[in-house]
Amino acid sequence: MIYEGNVRGEKFETCDCESTTEFLLERYTAFTCRANRDRFFRVWHSPWRQAESEIEVRDATLIASTGDWWKTAECIGANYSPGAEVWMGRPHWIQ
Repeated sequence: MIYEGNVRGEKFETCDCESTTEFLLERYTAFTCRANRDRFFRVWHSPWRQAESEIEVRDATLIASTGDWWKTAECIGANYSPGAEVWMGRPHWIQ
């Protein structure tokens, strides 16, 4: 389902240039590790149409299993996007 409407009363818009939201949402390289080898892959998409949103964590079992850091973590913001078409390249080994 694609949600078209307002979240927190705001319209879906692209991020302001050089904002924290742009920095966090508009990353075009992803990193991963397999068999103790670091890898990266490129990601392409048009800028996200997004809006600030509110979240409620109902079950944190999975993220809590990653370490004690979760016990003191705070949510300082959330964003919602109705989606965009995304392309991902093949993984490359990091030398």
